[in-house]
Amino acid sequence: MATGRKTLQEFDNMQGRKLLARVIDPPQNPFPFEGGDFVIGRPPFSIEDEIALFQLLGVDWLVVKNSGGTASKSKLDAAARLGLPVAMIKRPAAPNLPILKSVDDCLIWIKQYA
Repeated sequence: MATGRKTLQEFDNMQGRKLLARVIDPPQNPFPFEGGDFVIGRPPFSIEDEIALFQLLGVDWLVVKNSGGTASKSKLDAAARLGLPVAMIKRPAAPNLPILKSVDDCLIWIKQYA
């Protein structure tokens, strides 16, 4: 699972299965339910590194969230090469907020609402 540690509780219905959640920093708390463990690693990872890790750990599904970038594409490419199914969690809708493109725009916006 590459969904972030904040969303792990959403997968508590997967108890009884072996769940691995990749995190960047060592966790402060144990895995939130039985049958899971953390895999610590700091990206970027090459496709070859991802393939080797998936094979070593016996990964048979990949669960990711759609972060909208290409920085972690290697895990998707590795899953494709290994023929692994991928579940991608849809990004939440963007909030309807103003988009400010400069410091001046920010200052004007702050003055309006401060």
